[in-house]
Amino acid sequence: IDLSGFTEGGRSNIFYHQPCPVQISWCGYLASTGMKENHYIFADKYTIPQEDDCKYSEKIYRLDKTWSVLSKNYNVIANSNIPALKNKFISFGSFNNILKINHKVVSTWSKILCKILNSKLYLFSDNFNEQEFKSYFEKLFLDNGVRLDQLFFQPSLKRDDLLNKYNLIDIALDTFPYSGGT
Repeated sequence: IDLSGFTEGGRSNIFYHQPCPVQISWCGYLASTGMKENHYIFADKYTIPQEDDCKYSEKIYRLDKTWSVLSKNYNVIANSNIPALKNKFISFGSFNNILKINHKVVSTWSKILCKILNSKLYLFSDNFNEQEFKSYFEKLFLDNGVRLDQLFFQPSLKRDDLLNKYNLIDIALDTFPYSGGT
């Protein structure tokens, strides 16, 4: 079972050599590997709707009750209050890998931010430690009509701290065409 897919450090090329009679992709990569050598991909009815089966080189093996498992050993307390009530603005956030944020995503998110008065967007990436990288993303949003005071770019945090940042936002935004996944 390949748990990484085509992610950094993954070794999917091993599967081209068919080291196992049955090879399965799961968890680390939500799309088809495109490899005829991978026989199955684990999914559920939400991650791969049945009408999308034809887009996969693998056979879809749907799990009934779960697709992804994450440890609950994080020191995270969910805020029961809606941040917008306290802040007097709606806050959006994306905790995806920053490389998934393409020009169409920026354009779509910018339209949302421009239509909702005083809304804010939180983005996290280690790359925001570099001023040039941060300025690049600021310009992308500014060119789409977003005000600088609507944007919060922060370096990535330890897992507990990052998960606690969900308490700052009202609505999580996902990237496309490649979603956040696990």
